[in-house]
Amino acid sequence: MRLRKRHDRVLAAVPNAEPGATNEPQPRPLPEVVSLALHDPTPRVWNLWQLEELAATSGGAPEKAEERAILLLHLRRFASPAGELPTEFDPLVRETFGRDLAELVT
Repeated sequence: MRLRKRHDRVLAAVPNAEPGATNEPQPRPLPEVVSLALHDPTPRVWNLWQLEELAATSGGAPEKAEERAILLLHLRRFASPAGELPTEFDPLVRETFGRDLAELVT
């Protein structure tokens, strides 16, 4: 039977991964704020002229811009002279424009 000696054990300090890094948990990112009016399921009237302006000023993928332009072109025949679309088009407008509609909701 061998007796253990004190100097058989070696302790070493483990450095942090980055200098100055702490072991404290990082704060969670804040959720993106979305207008509550967009979550309102009540169908609403959208103004075609405002949607066209929104499509022109919002960035995004070229495919998305082309999809919006084609949709707005076809919706013109259903809009009133003031540009108001019937409420039947509300789901289509919400699906196509998504969160960008928050700029139009007051």
